[in-house]
Amino acid sequence: MQDFSFPKSERLTNKKKFESLFSDAETVSAYPLRLIYILHDRDEHLPTFQIAFTVPKRKVKKAVDRNFLKRRMREAYRLNKHSFIDHIDQRQLSGYGIMIYTGQEKMTFHQIEKAWKKIERKFVLK
Repeated sequence: MQDFSFPKSERLTNKKKFESLFSDAETVSAYPLRLIYILHDRDEHLPTFQIAFTVPKRKVKKAVDRNFLKRRMREAYRLNKHSFIDHIDQRQLSGYGIMIYTGQEKMTFHQIEKAWKKIERKFVLK
């Protein structure tokens, strides 16, 4: 049975990793989401992929709305991460990334999930 959890070990919290994402990383986009990521050789001590989610204050002014969108992004990732992580595992890699919401307005969960699936397909093709 697949594990649909999103444990703390899969969350990106390292400040140095955050900084490296914005200096030398690759990008995959599908409106309203953008995934910025770095892949490297497999590290047995870390999970296959660590991720963080953000909604810019410049795009969405109210904190309530930003938190709402982050919850939807996490849920879409949590439910659909298996093929993404399996692809990284098959290539004997591990990595980390950040998912950024680029839209101006609140989107439905289905729109966000559809965008995540598009990002997954583009990622696998890279």
